[in-house]
Amino acid sequence: MRTLALTLFVFCISAFSAAAQNSVPDYRYFVTPDMDFYGSDVEALFDTDLTSCRNACDANAQCQAFTFNTRSNSCFPKTNVSERTAYEGAVSAEKRPTDPVIMAL
Repeated sequence: MRTLALTLFVFCISAFSAAAQNSVPDYRYFVTPDMDFYGSDVEALFDTDLTSCRNACDANAQCQAFTFNTRSNSCFPKTNVSERTAYEGAVSAEKRPTDPVIMAL
């Protein structure tokens, strides 16, 4: 559990650093620990880390979410979130666009 907390902290810090470069990011990730977004995989990436998993989703226009398995260091970018399944050791995140009203400000 301590490793998961540290991983989420690093993930949030790296996301904050990226957001600091632009005043408002085009989208944000909403993270859910110990949850697998089952199905809808774009691809499977192995021997990776959480930051690289997020970067893979950033780089793919089809990617709307991802699940990172901390036990096997594997990443599964997703085209959508169709099913949520509890899975200890998984970190899943949904990519949601920033509200257009906020972007306009």
